[in-house]
Amino acid sequence: MACASPPVLALALLASCGAFLATSMLPTRAAAGNCLDVGDMVMMDRFRAWQGAHNRSYPSAEEALQRFDVYRRNAEFIDAVNLRGDLTYQLAENEFADLTEEEFLATYTGYYISDGPVDDSVITTGAGDVDASFSYRVDVPASVDWRAQGAVVPPKSQTSTCSTCKFHAWFHFKRKIYLDY
Repeated sequence: MACASPPVLALALLASCGAFLATSMLPTRAAAGNCLDVGDMVMMDRFRAWQGAHNRSYPSAEEALQRFDVYRRNAEFIDAVNLRGDLTYQLAENEFADLTEEEFLATYTGYYISDGPVDDSVITTGAGDVDASFSYRVDVPASVDWRAQGAVVPPKSQTSTCSTCKFHAWFHFKRKIYLDY
């Protein structure tokens, strides 16, 4: 069995990596027939590092391309905001960097952005009409420091909307018991 020389092995490895890039994960511009630039390759490396850090994989090359495009837009937004330097904090990538705003809101808040106009002047509830003359007959302080009351807990990731509803119900019940005693 003959061994290949190191330069031949290096070329073979380079060619196989290039073929993988060309068929599976190229940015949309490259898939449309345009040339890749250095920025595309840097962003792709950044995306792959992000995928590894968040253990993210996709079922198809098409889905991976779509997620890469979303990731790129989010990363460019983060970079632009941080570059301005007019905030007292810095934005950073997190596990949601491959989601659009609409996907995030629908998945984690239950909020759905409709395509049509919304009449914000109408107040609706599941219990019926809202009586504007209703008022609570309890004097409340102007402000409450919930941290001092021990009612603030660290946020947790709630990936299921059903779990989120259960969590909110449980939290409010426990807070009421805690504050009453």
